[in-house]
Amino acid sequence: MSKTVKNTFRLPYSSEVVLAALTDPGFLEANFKQQNNPEAKVVERSRTEAELILDAEVTEYSKGLTGVDRSKTEKTQTVYVWNLPGRKADWTYTNASAQGKMVKVWGGSRIEPDGESTALHEEFNVNVKIPLMGGKIEKIVIKEVQKYWPIFERLLLKWCEKHS
Repeated sequence: MSKTVKNTFRLPYSSEVVLAALTDPGFLEANFKQQNNPEAKVVERSRTEAELILDAEVTEYSKGLTGVDRSKTEKTQTVYVWNLPGRKADWTYTNASAQGKMVKVWGGSRIEPDGESTALHEEFNVNVKIPLMGGKIEKIVIKEVQKYWPIFERLLLKWCEKHS
């Protein structure tokens, strides 16, 4: 069974500015780096008027049942598929490590004009397929995501300012 957490951010910028910030590879790299990942590289895989695909390759410190192990790193990939006219994206995270194969992480973003400001709706999902421990690990991950959202919002506001 997976766990889901949602949040809505009210941003004092137009939806065009918010979209420009969220689809900027530099914003995504900064977001991954402020999560204490040693390295992050984001590239535009493809872009049309209708769709943008961004590919984030991140070097993360290894994680296990005992927490973060800074003596080891692993490569992860997050792919964002943006429906540009609809101002929404779905993303999937993959980790090729043995532990990573037991974990599924995915989510989405939806930008909604709200008068002169914008509502950004975020969703994060996690499913851990480890007998007896999966649900407990999912709760820990969700709790960490909720703690991180104010940090994400501060960074997004800075990038919206750059794009306004």
